[in-house]
Amino acid sequence: MLHHRQFALPLAALALSGLVIGCAGQTSEPDGSSDPSALETEPGAQNQGASSKADEGEPLVAPVEDPGPVTDPKAIVFKAGDKVMTGAVANLRYDVEGTTRGDIVRVVAEGTELTVVSDGGLGERFLRATIGELPVLAARAGLKKSTSGVDGATQPAVARALSAVGFSYYWGHGSWTKAGTSIEVTGSCSGGCPDCTHSGRFGADCSGLVAKAWQVPSTNTDVTKDSHPFSTADMVGASKYWSFVDRSKVLAGDALAYNADGKGHTFIYKNGDGWGSFWSVEARGCNYGITYNLRTAGSNYKTLRKK
Repeated sequence: MLHHRQFALPLAALALSGLVIGCAGQTSEPDGSSDPSALETEPGAQNQGASSKADEGEPLVAPVEDPGPVTDPKAIVFKAGDKVMTGAVANLRYDVEGTTRGDIVRVVAEGTELTVVSDGGLGERFLRATIGELPVLAARAGLKKSTSGVDGATQPAVARALSAVGFSYYWGHGSWTKAGTSIEVTGSCSGGCPDCTHSGRFGADCSGLVAKAWQVPSTNTDVTKDSHPFSTADMVGASKYWSFVDRSKVLAGDALAYNADGKGHTFIYKNGDGWGSFWSVEARGCNYGITYNLRTAGSNYKTLRKK
């Protein structure tokens, strides 16, 4: 079904030394804040208005070549339920029952975690897995056992964010459902936001995901109800809903956010070294969708904690 295909775009921006640059082609973010009292003037800082709000997201990537068959006799054969991690940017293909290879539905970042459904062995190029609840086919080459652990997974905001993994990036929106078992449910995104094309009812952009995970404002509790109350420009300013903490004291469920020069991004921290590599849940960009992955973040990110 052509309208469900997801096509990666040419490389538009890079994340270097942990400094993340926003999606190319994204210019202005919708003004989602409907609660003027939510934001307060931060001492010594200028609160950004709606006209200066920037879009969110990680850089898009060009299609990657699927690796060939695994020839290393010492390579691992995975079993159902294993958590595996991509060793590089990788294509995930739509797992259609009765086929061995479908269309690309997600281009995932290095360090994205998948759950193995079945592995046909070293003679097979692809194994069946899930990202969140979405069934996919992933090339075996480059996959390795995940080291994410379980730290922080029971923290309520982390658990809510993890339930969105596998859903599409949906610019200016925020909703998902537990029934994310097909591309029709999880949705798909193509193009450069805000001029991107989205199919399906569900999905979220980065600040839509964080607000829903945090359940802010207090009416934003139903994950199936679309809501986008804040932008990244809001999140780097003071608010009655969050406070700023030192990065060295980051805890599971905190958010990291930046907004500068017309670009911004935010995500939920789960566990790891706050100043090194750590696990996060994020609406990463149009081709990536919502992912659970290992990443770093530059010093331009503020660390936010829900009050």
